[in-house]
Amino acid sequence: MRPDHLFLGTRADNNRDRDRKGRSACGETLHVSGGKLTAAEVIEIRIRRDQGMTLRTIADTYGVRFQTIHGIVTRKYWAHIP
Repeated sequence: MRPDHLFLGTRADNNRDRDRKGRSACGETLHVSGGKLTAAEVIEIRIRRDQGMTLRTIADTYGVRFQTIHGIVTRKYWAHIP
């Protein structure tokens, strides 16, 4: 254990420290999709949804859960991808 690198703070302090150190999980490093999707696929998913494809069909196409696709198209997940 290395307690010398720890400091007291709020959750907000901890989040700022994490972000400052570049340790935020987002995109392809986020485990929500099991690491299965890339940024290019997320863009394709949003295009397919805009064209009217159902969430279930998209999920089956990419081998992920319906909830994952819903999170992508509502920008709960992968919000950093335009």
